[in-house]
Amino acid sequence: MMTRTEQFVLRYNAWIILVAAVGYNLSVEHLMDRSYTAPSLLLYRGLAGVVFIVIIAWRQGISLVPQVPQTQVVRFLNSGIAVLLAFEAFHRLAGVTVATIQRLDVPFAVIIGVVLGQRLRDSKFGLSVLALAIVLSSFFFAGKIDEDPAGLALAILAVAMTSIAYLLGKKSLTVENNLTVLNTTNLGCVGVGLLVCVLRGQFSQVHLADLWLFGVITITQFILNYVMAILFRHHDVTRAQRPYLLSAVVILLLEMLTEHKLFAPLHILFVLLVVGVVYLITLTKAPSLLWPDAQVKTKPEQTVAPA
Repeated sequence: MMTRTEQFVLRYNAWIILVAAVGYNLSVEHLMDRSYTAPSLLLYRGLAGVVFIVIIAWRQGISLVPQVPQTQVVRFLNSGIAVLLAFEAFHRLAGVTVATIQRLDVPFAVIIGVVLGQRLRDSKFGLSVLALAIVLSSFFFAGKIDEDPAGLALAILAVAMTSIAYLLGKKSLTVENNLTVLNTTNLGCVGVGLLVCVLRGQFSQVHLADLWLFGVITITQFILNYVMAILFRHHDVTRAQRPYLLSAVVILLLEMLTEHKLFAPLHILFVLLVVGVVYLITLTKAPSLLWPDAQVKTKPEQTVAPA
C-alpha cells in the first residue's frame, strides 16, 4: 500500500521535478561561474547530501546499510564519476545545453536495454537512435552555437553513465529502501570528489555568500532523487524521466531572461528537437527496461486518480 507521500509525488511529480531541476541546474551553473572546481563542487555536494540523508534516516529510524552491498559499490563509482563529468561539462557549456544533453538518459536507457536483450515492439529504439544522432550532430555546428566540443563530449559521456546509474538504481529499489539508494549516490560524490581533489590539488574554498546555493543544490538534488526513486517503483525508466523534459525549455527561457543571453536560432532549434524526440520516446509503449527478474508488477496509470 502506498504512503501519502508516494501518492502526492505520483500526482504532482511533473511540477515537483520541473521546479527542482531548474533550481539545481541554475545553481550549479552559478557556482561554476564563481570559480568552484568540478571535483570540489562534487565533494561539497556529496557531503551536504550525506548529512541531509543521515538526519532524515535517523529521525525516521531507517537503516542506511545496504542489503546487497555489491550493487551499491558499482553505483558508488558510477554515480560519482557521472556527476563529476556533468560538472566538468558545466564549465564548458551553457546550462541549457547540459540540461538538454542530459535528456539523452532516456534514449541511452532504451539502447542499453536492447543491448541487455530486451525486445522492443515499437519505434522506441528508432527514436532513441534519432535523438542520439541529433545530439552527436552538434559537434559539426558547435562553433555556430558557441559551444565547446570537449564540453559536449563530457556531457554525453556523463549522461551515458547516468543512464546506467538509473538502471542500477531501479534494480536496487527492489531490495533497498529509498534513502539507502540515494545515500550511495552521495557517498560516490564524496569519494570520487575527494580523490580527484587530492590528485589534482583542486580544493576550492567555500565562501559564506555561496552557502545558500549549496543549500539549493542539496535540497533540490534530494528532491529529484527521492521523486525518481518513487517513480521508478511504479514506472519504467523512460516514463519516469518524462517530467524532466520541460525543465530544459524553462532553463533556456530563464537564461535568456535573467542572464541576457541571446541564443542562436540553431541552438534553440537543437534544444526543441532533442526535447521533442525524447518526449515521443516516453509516449511509446514498450516492455520494461528492467532485467526480467527485477520487474515490479504494477499498474502505473491506476495508482492514483488523475490530478
